[in-house]
Amino acid sequence: MTKAHPFIKWVGGKTQLLPELHSHMPFTFKAYHEPFLGGGALFFATPLSVPARLSDVNSDLVKTYRIVKNRLKDLILILQELAKGHGERQYYEIRERFNRNKGLGVETAAWFI
Repeated sequence: MTKAHPFIKWVGGKTQLLPELHSHMPFTFKAYHEPFLGGGALFFATPLSVPARLSDVNSDLVKTYRIVKNRLKDLILILQELAKGHGERQYYEIRERFNRNKGLGVETAAWFI
């Protein structure tokens, strides 16, 4: 099985805190709850064999995680196309499109990323 890593950088990310956070986690637990998911650094760095409940106050982020879970191949194709024309102008065009269209389908999730 391939180890997963955060697919998005997030302000307030926990990557640098992982050793400290893991030192305070119990050795065993029945469920994993992540109330401040962000980029998911703690979730992705914690081996789990229990159910996980992930949440965040940012609904666009949560919807993007759902797209990653359910439509990853479609999302990758769109991200590959977006990567071909990178630059400042493209960034502002995509940001404008994202801000106008909050449906957060696959294309909007790609813009969010």
